[in-house]
Amino acid sequence: MSVRLRCSRLLHVQLEESWQKSEIIFARKIHTARYSSKSNKVQRESLIHVDQPNTNSPENKEELLKILKSNICSHKDGLLVIAKPPGVSVNTGRTDAVSVPEVVPKLVEVCNLPFLEIVKAPEKESSGTLLMATDIDKLNEFRNSWQIAGVNHSIRRKFLAVTIGIPEPEAGTICQALKYVSIGDHLLTVPVRNVSLKSIKSGHAKKATTEYRVLSKNEDLNCALLEIQVDKLRHHQLQVHLGQKMCKILGDHLYSSRVRCILGKNVTANPHEVTPRTQRLDTWTI
Repeated sequence: MSVRLRCSRLLHVQLEESWQKSEIIFARKIHTARYSSKSNKVQRESLIHVDQPNTNSPENKEELLKILKSNICSHKDGLLVIAKPPGVSVNTGRTDAVSVPEVVPKLVEVCNLPFLEIVKAPEKESSGTLLMATDIDKLNEFRNSWQIAGVNHSIRRKFLAVTIGIPEPEAGTICQALKYVSIGDHLLTVPVRNVSLKSIKSGHAKKATTEYRVLSKNEDLNCALLEIQVDKLRHHQLQVHLGQKMCKILGDHLYSSRVRCILGKNVTANPHEVTPRTQRLDTWTI
């Protein structure tokens, strides 16, 4: 994914320290403007632009095997860690692309491993750490520890996100139930208002809680760097929850269009009336 962010020096430094290995590209502050004869006013374009993410899936098993082998980060203590790029699927149920489980036998052979099985992995559209066990005892140990931690609610997931928009208050907790619905060709997550106990028990809606705090912000550019923590992460929970705070995550192309600007005020649009699209430049009038 190619991301271009023009920001203040303070936010620039904080981002550089947080994502030294990321693909964020920093550029000089550039102002562009255009005159509208209809409104007789000048519109200035915002300073944030996001390109369409590159989530092209590998075309065959040989290509996927090459990607996985070249992205091995660590192999010790019975665990194999691979930096999974976006577009690589770990779900054998998908029919649109070759998946990691399909090439595991070949990866065992080329890496000369006695055993290999997926422990944890990010979803297809996301990049992240693909954790695989090379020892059956280590696999069972990890799964048991993970299960116990889940029962005790001791798992804490922490994320960093750049948002277009600054949440108010600058630290807080978002408690909003979620459900999955089909919108067009996508299975998307939507917030559930006035959720009932019956819908929770039936699984129609799922409870979700997100804690956040602003680490750095730039009010001129209306953007912020957030630290986010969750106990249990639902599918696309962070994008939807922050959208409820009128903040779009930089790089989110599925849910960013739900935050609309009407007469200078940010509002959330009906999920069924907006379709996923590449983030565009926001505009404001002066």
